[in-house]
Amino acid sequence: ARRRLLHHRVAEALESIHWADLDPASRQIAAHYRRAGRPAQAIPYYLRAGQVASRIYAQQEAIATLERALALLVTETRDAPLSPGRSQVAAHSQMAAQCHEGLGDVLAPNQPAAARSAYAGALQELPQEDRLARARLHRKTARTWWPEGEHEKALQAVHRALSILGPEPSTPDADWWDEWGQVQHLRSMVCYYSARLQELDEAVKDMERG
Repeated sequence: ARRRLLHHRVAEALESIHWADLDPASRQIAAHYRRAGRPAQAIPYYLRAGQVASRIYAQQEAIATLERALALLVTETRDAPLSPGRSQVAAHSQMAAQCHEGLGDVLAPNQPAAARSAYAGALQELPQEDRLARARLHRKTARTWWPEGEHEKALQAVHRALSILGPEPSTPDADWWDEWGQVQHLRSMVCYYSARLQELDEAVKDMERG
């Protein structure tokens, strides 16, 4: 108990010292909260540390850190009350989705199959109404198929992304248009390299109308 209290105090001290920029200390803070027996406070910092490592291309560190966050989420869920609040469940699912997606992003260049598995894990955590995030994950999945020459599977994932995005929103939505544009661009590239000229023409016309 005393050791846990010390780790807790160290974590709080690090938060106070690095309050202006928590990124460099996020992994240390996470580790101290974990050792203090406070997974709910450790998980967001492990997620943050994984994202930081990914940005600087420290792939193995990013993978290890995000996997640690996912393992703690499993522990936290297992040890949670039998009837956790809806907000708690939603928060856990959101963090799990972010961890899975982060893993997918790190794995995609060299381990596309593992990346697809990570993106699938993220999709399982997201609610159906989170259309932008779900479309983004299908787009990222498509990108893992394309370098392998699996153009048909890449297009299937692209079409799922477009289907999830649905029609143009009735009110201005910059995020929707950004994701739609990225999906359409990927669609056109896959069609070009797989000589699907008719669909390439359709994709170009769609982008011109957009």
